[in-house]
Amino acid sequence: MRANGYFGPMRANPRFPRHLDRVLVISLLVFLTVVIVVDGRISQACDEMIVREVSERRHPYMTTAMVAVTHLGSFHVLWAMAIPVAGLFIWLRRFDFAIVHLSLLAGAGLIADAIKVMTQRARPLGAPEWSTYSFPSGHTMAAMSFYFGLFFLISLLHDDRLMRRRLRAIGLAFAGLVGFSRVYLAAHYPTDVIAAVALSFVWMSAVGLIYLKGVPACRADELETSLRGKLRPRSCARAR
Repeated sequence: MRANGYFGPMRANPRFPRHLDRVLVISLLVFLTVVIVVDGRISQACDEMIVREVSERRHPYMTTAMVAVTHLGSFHVLWAMAIPVAGLFIWLRRFDFAIVHLSLLAGAGLIADAIKVMTQRARPLGAPEWSTYSFPSGHTMAAMSFYFGLFFLISLLHDDRLMRRRLRAIGLAFAGLVGFSRVYLAAHYPTDVIAAVALSFVWMSAVGLIYLKGVPACRADELETSLRGKLRPRSCARAR
C-alpha cells in the first residue's frame, strides 16, 4: 500500500531523494547561522583576511580562468542556457522538469535580490564598482539553482545509482567553481558564498517538496525514462 502526500513518491521510487524536509531545515539553520555571524566583528575580520590573502596570491592565468568561470554564474548567461534546456525537456515530454528548471533559476534571482536589499552588506574593499550589495552571492545562488538543479533533474532519468551521484557531483562542482571565483575575484566574502549555497538548498528543497506533492504516487513508480528515450506515460489515478 503506497503512502500519499510528500513522502509517497519519494519512498515509491529510489531515484527520488529522501528526507527533503530535513535538507530544507538544516540548510535554513545554516543560512540563519551565517546571517547572525556576519554581523559580528570577528566574522567580518576573518572574511576580510581571507579575501586579502586570496587576492595577494592571484596569478594572471588563474585570474583569466576565474573571470570566465564567474561569467557562468551570470543570470544573463544562465537564462540563455535555461530556455533551450527547458525546450529540450519539453521535447522529451517532461513538462514538469521544464517548469521546475525555470522556477529554480527565477526564484533564485528574486530571493537573492530581496535579501541583498534587506541586509545591504557592502562589497569587499578593492572590489570593482557593483550595482548590488554583497550578501548573499547572487552568482553562486544562481549557479547552484541552475547547474546542481539541472544535473539533479537529469539524474532522475537514470536507473543507475552511481550515475545519479556522479551527475549531482558534476552539478555541485560547477556551482562550487562559480562560488570560489567570486571570492577569488574579491567580488564577495566567503560568508556570502556559504550563505548562498545554504539558501539555494533551502529553495531547491522547497521546490522539490512542492513538486512531489503534486506527483501521483503511481507515476513516481513508473519513471522509466532515459536520456535517450522519451517518457512513456502510463494511465494512473492521481494520488490523494
